[in-house]
Amino acid sequence: MIQVLSADFRLTSAEIRNRLAGPWESGLAAEGDLDEAMWLSTCNRSELYFCGSSTVAREMLSLRAGLEQGELDGQIRHRQGRPAAEHLFRVSSGLESAVLGESEIVAQLKDAWSASVEHNRSGPSINLAMRKALEAGKRVRTETLVTRGVVSYATLAVREVSSKIGGFAGKRVAVLGAGMMAERILRELARTPPSRIVVWSRDPMRAARFGFEFGDLESARADWRQVDAVFACLGVPFAGASRGPVVADLGVPANLTPEFRTIGMEELVARSEHNSSLRRQAMVDAERIIQDELDRFELERARREAFQSIA
Repeated sequence: MIQVLSADFRLTSAEIRNRLAGPWESGLAAEGDLDEAMWLSTCNRSELYFCGSSTVAREMLSLRAGLEQGELDGQIRHRQGRPAAEHLFRVSSGLESAVLGESEIVAQLKDAWSASVEHNRSGPSINLAMRKALEAGKRVRTETLVTRGVVSYATLAVREVSSKIGGFAGKRVAVLGAGMMAERILRELARTPPSRIVVWSRDPMRAARFGFEFGDLESARADWRQVDAVFACLGVPFAGASRGPVVADLGVPANLTPEFRTIGMEELVARSEHNSSLRRQAMVDAERIIQDELDRFELERARREAFQSIA
């Protein structure tokens, strides 16, 4: 039976979310007490999907967060069986995102599933649930208006920074990181290009693939005050910032401490709430699709269990 432990922007403090955030492939690979496991970590949620002991799963999250047993109580939510599958289907459909209907979660879920398979942590329960969840998400996006007018965090961040520096014309802008979020930021910047863009990364050659000026993190520290704005998108905290540029921190966990951060994920979540309200009327159709797909999932799961019992 599939289960999930969830830490998200609605329930969990920003401090705990930052402690849990980031990839966890090696930890899942080393853990043998769970039958199946998949780790999903995004800007506003960290979730462990699993089959096995919920006590063991909670201990894993406590250890990752550097907390004592029980300190996560009230900060995470446990679901199992159909409620766990329903939650996964809603996540895949963008219904659990701060930006209602956003589609970035699809790629993030696929990456989480791939990592689970790569480390031999996936199995029949997670594989079936993920396959059905992606099908449900596709139906919601094609058959309802939930995705109409969706504004991503990258778009919101670029708009906010632009308003604070008076537009990008003649400005120097840096992107800290070279992953998926950095790519989205660069795509948004292409709409109103700054006079100079530099990409700083732990892996300079990865940054070079974007075709802009690039450098390593030492370059970032040396040239930090030479740019007008920074979009921070690293997967780890960054030490070496100083006052000067306008900074939008979209890192998971947060890249910078508050004194060097102009705009953080909390502010972007608040901005997105207004945009999401315009699409909530489409939720009735989306919920109907989710329940329909859940019934299909439950039927296939029951058939598999019946076949296994006969065999």
